[in-house]
Amino acid sequence: MKKLSNKMNKLVSTTKKLIFYHGIKKVSIEEICKESNVSKVTFYKTFRNKEELVLYILEEINVDAWKKYDKLMEQQIKFQEKMKQLIQFKINWTLNYSKAFISDIMDGTYASVSKQMQTQKEKSIEAFKIILTEGKNNGEFNTNLSSEFILFMSTHVTNSMSDPIFQNLFKNTTEMFEHIMSFFFYGISAIGIVHEK
Repeated sequence: MKKLSNKMNKLVSTTKKLIFYHGIKKVSIEEICKESNVSKVTFYKTFRNKEELVLYILEEINVDAWKKYDKLMEQQIKFQEKMKQLIQFKINWTLNYSKAFISDIMDGTYASVSKQMQTQKEKSIEAFKIILTEGKNNGEFNTNLSSEFILFMSTHVTNSMSDPIFQNLFKNTTEMFEHIMSFFFYGISAIGIVHEK
């Protein structure tokens, strides 16, 4: 990742707050520069356009997310506990992101953003395969379900996240992920679910 000046780091931080709340499409370069007190000339010396700035931010997000994922995988804990922590990790990952932002990075409007998301998606699938293999080897995974089926359903659910009809079923992104993860790992059965009092 390119090294930025303090002024441009401030611009990146400001952009995060804006696009995480409003989405990418509704935030202009003019608004970003105004809110961060950076001139457009300075902006274009660092980033060619808004899409390149978003790519920089997504790279930051992904680097941080994979560091946390690796730390989780290094823990010597049971498969079930690791899965619970993974679910919580995914939920926490979305806390700062609005439905608009999730939709904008997944709907194909920005080609380079979609390409990066596809790369991360493929990397996530490979990482998920490792978890499934670990669960199978430890006898803690439902062997009646093939890995291919689970991966297919996981991909289908991920693609649904950009569907406005699907998004409108939930109050916010966090609730969306809570439902997805709960349904994906527990189904409609109450068995295995711990209800907080």
